[in-house]
Amino acid sequence: MFLKKKKIVVPVPTPVPTPVPTPKPPVAAKPKKIQSFLSKWLFRLFFGGFFCGILGLLVLVLTMVLIYPKLPSMDVVTDYRPKIPLRVYSADNTLLAEFGEERRTFVKIKDVPLHMRQAILA
Repeated sequence: MFLKKKKIVVPVPTPVPTPVPTPKPPVAAKPKKIQSFLSKWLFRLFFGGFFCGILGLLVLVLTMVLIYPKLPSMDVVTDYRPKIPLRVYSADNTLLAEFGEERRTFVKIKDVPLHMRQAILA
């Protein structure tokens, strides 16, 4: 009984080829820190202003939507009739008495002093 010896085959590691280094593309020059800082803040300022403008427009529209139904009509504003007191005169055209809640007299705008007109407008 003869035993045959089996040949054991040991795999021999094959050398792994080393990768050939590829040349790196030239790197662009980095921008100066001042320019990037300035552009970053200009970008933020622009979009911050844009955001504030949109927000202000939305507040204005919301205000108009809420207030517009409560405003009086233009007829009420343009047809102004102040309460004038009842004046009683004698036969010789002297004022005897005035009756009423408010005492108002009409004055032309040219008769009102300049300081009073400016105070009303202010």
